[in-house]
Amino acid sequence: MGEENKRFSPFVAGANICSHCGEALEYVELSAPNLGVMQFPKPCKCAGADSEAQEARRSVLLSESDRTLKDIERLMDYGPQGRFKARTFSSFKTEDGWQTKFLETVKDYADNFETKLKSMRGLLILGSVGAGKTHLSAAVANQLRAKNIPVVFGTLGYLFERLQNTYDYRPVGERVAHESDIMRLYATVPLLIIDDLGKEPFKTDQAWPWGKAKLYEIVNRRYENGLPMIVTSNITDIEVLNARTDPGIVSRILEMSDVIIVEGTNYRLKLFETHNKLRIQAG
Repeated sequence: MGEENKRFSPFVAGANICSHCGEALEYVELSAPNLGVMQFPKPCKCAGADSEAQEARRSVLLSESDRTLKDIERLMDYGPQGRFKARTFSSFKTEDGWQTKFLETVKDYADNFETKLKSMRGLLILGSVGAGKTHLSAAVANQLRAKNIPVVFGTLGYLFERLQNTYDYRPVGERVAHESDIMRLYATVPLLIIDDLGKEPFKTDQAWPWGKAKLYEIVNRRYENGLPMIVTSNITDIEVLNARTDPGIVSRILEMSDVIIVEGTNYRLKLFETHNKLRIQAG
């Protein structure tokens, strides 16, 4: 066999078989100096191989997020602020049955977050003022952060303020976080909690096109990366929430989330397969 036709595979025996489905792998050939033509197997397209590849990508993203958060937290705190730092599940008052069910559902999410993370499921919590949405979402953040799981928590106004602060002048040599650092953090942190969506103070002014574009980028990147969010809102009508934010943003949040609706003394849990297909309704 001529040198120009030599074939070389750097893989061990059995590497040409998918470990998930057992099918033979296709190869791509690359020429290399002094080695002739090298053969490398293409990734299998089966569900098992795809899931393994997605999990590997997510692990890289989460590792990057952890490094980014540790670096940025030297400059500012991205967890619950003020009195919300003390919010816990045990301090949530449950005078009625719906409050107990509400508490149990959200606490189950926090207790089983690793599973929720792998299944790419978040929560969209809709309900009137005073229902306990912020309390319980802050409790999730505090519990996970106590386990050293990075969480970013805040209203959209608070999260955007951190972005806008990067535009301010700083003396030469002063170490600051850049907008790209914070956007990467929002897109890759294991859990992002956005409190009170739809109540942004700049919704009707000239800043909203900027805010909507940033929010879409954050939500879309998390959607593509398979990373969950908890989003709360006082708006219980999805069409109204669409009008107050953006249908493209809301549809992605819905597709990624189990939806909890708290209306007065009523509690409903809706699990959506997509933004318009109801799977389970209880309550």
